[in-house]
Amino acid sequence: MKSTFCSLCRKEKKTTPLDTRSMVFGSYIKAMRFLKFSKHIGEPGVCKGCMNKYKSMLSEYRKKQVIYGLLAVFFAAVYMWATGNIVLSLVIAVFVFSLSFFSYVPPLKAEE
Repeated sequence: MKSTFCSLCRKEKKTTPLDTRSMVFGSYIKAMRFLKFSKHIGEPGVCKGCMNKYKSMLSEYRKKQVIYGLLAVFFAAVYMWATGNIVLSLVIAVFVFSLSFFSYVPPLKAEE
């Protein structure tokens, strides 16, 4: 645990770092730092006080991933059954599943 700013409460505390190597969060952090819009000072993390809030946000995100995944399969199957177009049904499935990334919560960095 380092003394950095918590990503949730924005206070300087000892935090457990978030994994910035993930494709979604890492790309987001790099782009925001390049554009000078980053609100993450140093290495982003979560303090002990915000850990319960983080865990509930993470569980909600995982539930949304499952729901959007099931919706993607359903819409793709219905579209493929109605039109027989496999490619467009896969595009629809990818689009519907990608909506779950609006509530993305990055994972904690694994202990090395």
